[in-house]
Amino acid sequence: MKRLALLGLLLSLLSLSARAQMLKEKDVPAAVRAAATAQNNGQKPASWLLDEQRGYYVAIAAAPALRQLIIGQDGKWQRTSEIVALEKFPAAVRQDLQTRFLSKGYEPSNPLLVHTRTAGSYYSLDLSSDEAELQVHYSAAGKLLRQENR
Repeated sequence: MKRLALLGLLLSLLSLSARAQMLKEKDVPAAVRAAATAQNNGQKPASWLLDEQRGYYVAIAAAPALRQLIIGQDGKWQRTSEIVALEKFPAAVRQDLQTRFLSKGYEPSNPLLVHTRTAGSYYSLDLSSDEAELQVHYSAAGKLLRQENR
């Protein structure tokens, strides 16, 4: 499962890198570096990208966990996505996933815990079946917040 999540994160990075520029740490503004390090428990990110089209920096961290941190060009943290094993999702989320999707043949991939500056935290998961490709977002209490076709 962790390999699938890693693959999903890497694929999203590849699609991002098609429109983003790799940077060396010295080329990243100090305020952006500081925000990313603070959001990564004091650990420096391993690599950096600049998405000028969307107006943000992407920091990739491998420690203490595999994370993607989005920092605005103004140095304000926007979002962190962290790979989390599906077994670590809250019981209420796993129960709803089982009832609503997994029991109907959907296969899960790319399980993430996402923290945002504006919308709080949620659990995200890609689901695929013979009929559909979905992305779902759940609150920690197990409430389905969003379901969208991919």
